Amino acid sequence: MTSPFRDVRIGRCAPADVAFHPGGGCFAVAGEDGTVRLWDTATGHAVGRSLADPVEQAWAVAFHPRGHLVATGWSDGAVRVLRTAAFRTAAFRTAGEPPGGHTGGVTALAFHPGGHLLASAGQDGRVRLWRTDTLQPAGEALGDHGDPVHAVAFSADGGLLACAAGRTVRLWEVGGGRSACRLPGDHSGSVHAVAFHPAGRLLAAAGYDRNQVRLWDVTTGCPVGEPVRGHRGDHVWAVAFHPGGRFFATAGDDLAVRRWDTATVRPAGEPLSGQTGHVSSLAFHPRGHLLAAPDAGGTVRLWSMASIRDARIR
Repeated sequence: MTSPFRDVRIGRCAPADVAFHPGGGCFAVAGEDGTVRLWDTATGHAVGRSLADPVEQAWAVAFHPRGHLVATGWSDGAVRVLRTAAFRTAAFRTAGEPPGGHTGGVTALAFHPGGHLLASAGQDGRVRLWRTDTLQPAGEALGDHGDPVHAVAFSADGGLLACAAGRTVRLWEVGGGRSACRLPGDHSGSVHAVAFHPAGRLLAAAGYDRNQVRLWDVTTGCPVGEPVRGHRGDHVWAVAFHPGGRFFATAGDDLAVRRWDTATVRPAGEPLSGQTGHVSSLAFHPRGHLLAAPDAGGTVRLWSMASIRDARIR
């Protein structure tokens, strides 16, 4: 990774979510100041213009597996799906009629690995699936989770969708829309983030009380080993698996990003410290050599997984 990276202001408020383009050349940041921007991974420069809303906040962002579409979730319950090329043109246009259906803010988005479906999660406790070609609903909402849904993630084969709401992770069969199982654990705090291992069998769930992360075997519905603990404070806010699956990263109340060996569930290297605020999201570059960590200080920090040097984008 080249050094130094440039410092760039990303908005008046903290970034809420980050996602890499499948090609890795840029990444998108959704901001609580109502902006969605693309940034060049190599230079740290803004790519084209930003999508801006003067009233609402952008809470979630996700790229289509082919990279030609970017989905954004908003505090008013809207999901806007845009063509990635629109960030370089004079006007933004949705790829179809904007999906609706959420009565609260959209907290998380995820594209199906096959690209034909988009999952949106909301404060209203519902998860909805949308056809990406028409932006029309793909069946009914996936149940009422009873609490705001904080995170969604598809398994690598696209067969399962994990939804985190309240103290529970619920697994849904994507094809039939049936609830496969619940992963309740023994926790008294909410689940804030979920991530599937690239091989699909393991699921990491973060955000419980006592700053712990649970690994689950989704084929059995049973926890794997002991809870992962290492962050100081009460919460772990974000989790992401490395594309190779060898380790996963977490971010917690202590403003540190930590990496864990998947096989041993032991620390993989020193903590990555120096974030300027609460880290709300984590995303690995598709090649795995970079980790993006946006924080409440208005910075997206790109960590090199080889040298642990970092770049800050303000």
